[in-house]
Amino acid sequence: MAELTFPRKQLALFLSGMNLMIIQFVMIRSFSSILAGTEIVVMIVTLSFFAGYSVGYFCSDQISVTVFKIASVLVLALHLTLPFSIRYLSGCLFGQGAALLTLLTAIFVSAFGLSSYYSLLLPRFIAQEGRESVGGFYRQEMIGVLAGLFFIFASTLFPSGSTGLMVVYLLSLVAILHCLWRSKVLLAVACSLVLVYIGLAPQLEAGSVSYLYSQRSGNNLRWIFSADTPYQRVEILEGPDQAKALYLDGMRHYGGDSLSDYNHYVSGIPASLLSKPAVLVVGSGSMNAVHDALPYGSSVDTVEIDKVVVESGRIYLREKPDAATEALLREKWTLNVDDAKHFIKNTPKQFDMVVLDVAGPLQMQVALLYSKEFFEIVSEKLTDDGILCLSLNGQLMGKSITASRITATLLSVFRNLYVIAPPNSSSFAIAGNRIPFGRAELLQALARRGFFKTAVVDLPAAEAMLISKDIITKERMDIVPNRGIERLIHNYFREHN
Repeated sequence: MAELTFPRKQLALFLSGMNLMIIQFVMIRSFSSILAGTEIVVMIVTLSFFAGYSVGYFCSDQISVTVFKIASVLVLALHLTLPFSIRYLSGCLFGQGAALLTLLTAIFVSAFGLSSYYSLLLPRFIAQEGRESVGGFYRQEMIGVLAGLFFIFASTLFPSGSTGLMVVYLLSLVAILHCLWRSKVLLAVACSLVLVYIGLAPQLEAGSVSYLYSQRSGNNLRWIFSADTPYQRVEILEGPDQAKALYLDGMRHYGGDSLSDYNHYVSGIPASLLSKPAVLVVGSGSMNAVHDALPYGSSVDTVEIDKVVVESGRIYLREKPDAATEALLREKWTLNVDDAKHFIKNTPKQFDMVVLDVAGPLQMQVALLYSKEFFEIVSEKLTDDGILCLSLNGQLMGKSITASRITATLLSVFRNLYVIAPPNSSSFAIAGNRIPFGRAELLQALARRGFFKTAVVDLPAAEAMLISKDIITKERMDIVPNRGIERLIHNYFREHN
């Protein structure tokens, strides 16, 4: 490995900065999917990624040229298998019941298999060129980081953007190795392998996602769709009974009886008790919350920050094409691609019913939709008889702290509330200042849908069930790390307790 010229060193550092940003994005998305990415899991993987970079920087002057050469070949070999090999390995570990080992593997790979190699370059080049080169070299790496951000953003605009982003990454890695090795043979072999990667990527994507989810769930699942967006990883899989499920960052958001019933509780049943309500659905998922409200509403708006979720839900999650529903969508439905907080704050519309069709407060941005500040924004856009409908993400009767805190937060804004409590499932709340129906009407509506065992709890009874009256605010988001730690222990440490 001959001495590099100064321009080649600058190019290598520029490409290293770009690749560090790209591989961080790709693997955070991948590990979020593999590990069901709560904020805590994402933080652990991100910290391990940067820890690897720091370790590589610290050890760079202790690594010989021979070891560096070997590391270059190993890095290329490993990265030519990403992200598929990580899914297959994790699926195998999940299948063996080794959930904790899966988490530790993710941390180790993030720390030492992905980022540490790139941190070897900068200190080696500084040692060769002198301390006065630090500013110029570091500037080249930072420019590369900005280029990486550009390619990440561009990749999210196309359906096959994830593969395209990895191809950019691999070609950049090949260019770095060519700068270091200056071998035409290596260049030809590496470029040929990238072409093989492009050809096999669609099959490997489908196969690795199917294998991971099948091993993790114990069911035979088949890949239907996946995409990495600026906000999350979106995946749709199909079971042996042809039932489809939607996963966002590895957590199931639609599929199965309990999640299908969810839409009846938060959308269809309340809408049926109102007179031609103007409805706003926050979030999208399967679009079933919209479909449940359409027959009753005068208009139905959806606000969803991630357009891919809406489009994939409409294409892949419809059980059967329904001409009547499609006609209602064209007549009544409006999609607003925006952040919910921004949209509701700025829309001139007033709504009779707002539905939260979102995940639980496991991530900071989602948890803000359960805060007092957000509920206050919603209350300003509700009509006098308007209602807010949402899941409490736990059983209020079962003494769930999350359910209690969400209920207490609702009661800090709204004067009235009913809790719908299905057996062995999360509770749901209908909140408002002047709810235009009563408990008896709710029970009748539930019975018409076949939910005979579902209880309805009024305001005094709900207040008596609260085990925590700590409200959720922007300044107090401890619910996110608390739930994340609980989920982490439950998923990865329970068998070791």
